[in-house]
Amino acid sequence: MRNKIIIFILLILAISGGLLFIYYKYEKSGNILDLEYTNVSLLATIKDKPIVTGYSISRDGYFYKNGTTLEDGYLLVSVPINSTYVFKSLNIENQSYYTVTKTILVKESISYRVDLKIIEPGIINISHTIDGNFINLTLKNTGIYNNISYCIDWSSNFLWTKSNTDTISNYQYFKKYPKCYETNKNLQDENYSIILEYKNWKAISSDDSINIIVFDKDIVDGQMIYKDFGGKDVEYVIAF
Repeated sequence: MRNKIIIFILLILAISGGLLFIYYKYEKSGNILDLEYTNVSLLATIKDKPIVTGYSISRDGYFYKNGTTLEDGYLLVSVPINSTYVFKSLNIENQSYYTVTKTILVKESISYRVDLKIIEPGIINISHTIDGNFINLTLKNTGIYNNISYCIDWSSNFLWTKSNTDTISNYQYFKKYPKCYETNKNLQDENYSIILEYKNWKAISSDDSINIIVFDKDIVDGQMIYKDFGGKDVEYVIAF
């Protein structure tokens, strides 16, 4: 009986030793020790001037690392070769830039360079004219203003107000504005026209108005962001 116990213990030790050998040979050595690395030089700029902003890197679809760029030149990032990397800009405190991504395939032990040209949001100005029951809104853009949406509200003497230009949204972005529309437009130093139509059920007075808010959006890590992001939201009142 005693010999059987000793044999059993030795068998367990042999199996454990074999498993440890396989782990260190194939897992530790294959995934860490045998990886070959190279450097990627990373720079974020606005109008060719380097800035400090956040970044994240994914490797073959999985998170690799994140950090902040340098104001005085390129940041060296060490990465394993034979992988695809996605570099993405991230806003840090007091920043509201549009997200920029760049994908590279690292397959050799040579130096790579990634330049993230950060997009600084522009400015929207609004004007309008009224013709009968139609309102022609003009969005005048300076710079870049991406993925524009807008929402409208109206006073009690209006039965309804709608846009004849754009697609109604299924999402209510702001509680104050019950109806929203998607333009699917990015503007760069250009104008965009919106045609609103309204129907009133009582006589319109000087106390009545139609209100609109214009804003931009972005998708970051699968989530839509629009509040306090990008270009300044513009609230505009159409008085009668």
